[in-house]
Amino acid sequence: MRVITTAPTLVDFNRGDATAAELMAMVEPEFLSVLGWSPQIRLLFLPYDHPLLGMPLCPVSGCSMPSVAKGLCSGCYQWGKQRGEPPMDSFTAEGRIQRRQIGVQDCSVARCERPVFSSRTPLYGAHRNQLHRQEVSLAQFLALDDVVPLPGFGLCAVAACHRKRPGADP
Repeated sequence: MRVITTAPTLVDFNRGDATAAELMAMVEPEFLSVLGWSPQIRLLFLPYDHPLLGMPLCPVSGCSMPSVAKGLCSGCYQWGKQRGEPPMDSFTAEGRIQRRQIGVQDCSVARCERPVFSSRTPLYGAHRNQLHRQEVSLAQFLALDDVVPLPGFGLCAVAACHRKRPGADP
């Protein structure tokens, strides 16, 4: 499911605040369901295809970002400009290869709770460095006995972010 995220920041819904309780009592559960409200992380996951709240997706094959610049997401727009603005049909059909998404996907090491460094190497940074020192393939690396999972750092401290923190800093 492709979603847009946003976070309410004026009311803390998890502290039993009287204002929060009043507001939540006024909102019907079905409406919260349509909005994609997540009480655990206090975010709305608005569906892209919603007729009022949604927004069009970038038409480039393999891209899941909202379109904002000339019908493309900002990344695909810049990528197209760098390539000399090719014809839209062939450009959108070709698709994006990979994009950087820190904190979105878990490390490939079994039970490691840290996010990957990049989609090209699906490992947390420390594991990625260890892989390069070992000079083995990813499959061989994941089978090694001295590769241990690492505990996570929790969620990002930014209220509107639902990603995992990539390090100990907030």
